[in-house]
Amino acid sequence: MSVQFVVILLWAVAFGTGLAVVYAMDSVGYMATMSAASDVANAFNNTFSRSAWGLALGWLIFACFHGYGGEHHMLQQKYH
Repeated sequence: MSVQFVVILLWAVAFGTGLAVVYAMDSVGYMATMSAASDVANAFNNTFSRSAWGLALGWLIFACFHGYGGEHHMLQQKYH
């Protein structure tokens, strides 16, 4: 497996994780008014969302610091 493939894969996972965390909070709030199963969804969201968000943000920082940021890295070099 090449480094480029791993970097692209991790960017996709981080992006998807970030979106899932943001939009899961909205759906859990919506489900809270609908059923008793919302307690399980709310507990799952509260348990894992902060860790998932931290990992996604951690990848963004790591990737940009080590030069795998793509456009982010080019902007950082240009304006820093």
